[in-house]
Amino acid sequence: MAAAAGYTKGAVYSNFASKTDLFIALIERRVEVQAAEHARRFEGQDLEAMARGLDGQADQETESDKQWVVLAVDSGCTQWRRSGRGS
Repeated sequence: MAAAAGYTKGAVYSNFASKTDLFIALIERRVEVQAAEHARRFEGQDLEAMARGLDGQADQETESDKQWVVLAVDSGCTQWRRSGRGS
């Protein structure tokens, strides 16, 4: 990821206290982007039209979208196990 952005790993990690903080920042950014996309897509529509639009969106998920879901679920499970609640 660092190389793709044109940085060293050290340069990237120096901006975060931990890998977890980096991961959280990535997830937060992903949510911001998706929220902005939905706001543009559904602007001026009523609730029923938005629901229809979201229902049809599942058919259009990309492999990247699916990987984000897996990553988020895996991270949540890891944090749950580390908290001691998963044992």
